[in-house]
Amino acid sequence: MGSEIELTSEVGIGSTFSFELDLEPGQQSTGQRSSGARYGNVLVVEDNEVNSIVIASILEDNGCTVRCAAGGQEALELLRDHRFDVVFMDIHMPGLDGIDTARELRALESRDDSRTPIVAVTASVLPGDESRCREAGMDGFIRKPINDRVIAEALARFAN
Repeated sequence: MGSEIELTSEVGIGSTFSFELDLEPGQQSTGQRSSGARYGNVLVVEDNEVNSIVIASILEDNGCTVRCAAGGQEALELLRDHRFDVVFMDIHMPGLDGIDTARELRALESRDDSRTPIVAVTASVLPGDESRCREAGMDGFIRKPINDRVIAEALARFAN
């Protein structure tokens, strides 16, 4: 299933949100959450509110309990106080970006031998981005625009 969401906005005029659902024959959208596997607690670190909502919604549809952070510093505060099964982290954010946030989290975790899987989420297609993420301690890498299949695959691979 490859669904899409789109936002267009003009100052002084307004915003338009649209979405498209690709459903299999005989499948229907019920507006209810999936009864699929439960993956636990997930942190979404994303400075774009619309992207954060979309990713959180897909994760909730996959049985996750989701918390969101608008940036790296907020994410580190949440990670100090709560345990998450996986983190989906945008790599380009103002202030403390995803790369530096991952490095700081790995430094914190090295003190107690814990490790939270981090999946990089980015719209960037620059050569070397994936290797920079892995060098910073990230475990996975997905490109925007994201869809429910890609998120579900990352959950299956990295959660629990």
